[in-house]
Amino acid sequence: MIRFWLLKAIGGPGSLKFLFVGTGLAVFLLAFRRTRRTGRWMLSGFLALYFVLSLPAVARFVTSPAARTQSLPAAEYGHLDDLFVIDGDNYQSRAAMAVAVARTASPRTVWVVGGVELRDALVAHGIDKDLWRWGGGAANTTYDQMLWIQESIATTHSRRAAVVASRVHLPRIVDVARRLQVDLVAIPSPLDSEPPDSGVRVWLPSFSGLQLSREGLYERVAVAYYRRKGWQ
Repeated sequence: MIRFWLLKAIGGPGSLKFLFVGTGLAVFLLAFRRTRRTGRWMLSGFLALYFVLSLPAVARFVTSPAARTQSLPAAEYGHLDDLFVIDGDNYQSRAAMAVAVARTASPRTVWVVGGVELRDALVAHGIDKDLWRWGGGAANTTYDQMLWIQESIATTHSRRAAVVASRVHLPRIVDVARRLQVDLVAIPSPLDSEPPDSGVRVWLPSFSGLQLSREGLYERVAVAYYRRKGWQ
């Protein structure tokens, strides 16, 4: 299997980095007569691939059915002792959902399990400055983050905790939590930009469709990698 760290670094099919790397290599091959034909095929292939991946209908197809779960109204999640917000793509929507839930669930702490962009998004959406705390330490993977959450729940004796992540990322988190026997309320956030899911627009290319395709493909590879490692 392709090294997972490499996939994370360049984003995989659907990401702009992957497109730039692929088309850059194709353009390089076009500069030489012996490789010009290969370069044309590669360039055409990348452009065709990205056109197909930008179709919302294709994006829904490559995304796991479990990732289509929508969030409930914030008030329906009830009281929480701790709320963990895991960083990743679509951090604006994760932050908005976390703040909405925190206003009704009255957690004692909202843990920012990620970086400054997620923290800044939470602040921008109105999180109480005395409510949030840094979490996760130097965790580099979702599995490491879940290990930290497991330890945090045990240390603080949290009776009811929840985790917020994008609807595409959340199924893998739930599987890891089940493996680690961590009892968490799973709260899916929408994507920052949801592609159309009905009508003729599902067959029209869109950047939101491309983003969802990238995330859906990434998650499928990540799930296979996690199963290989025995993490879920």
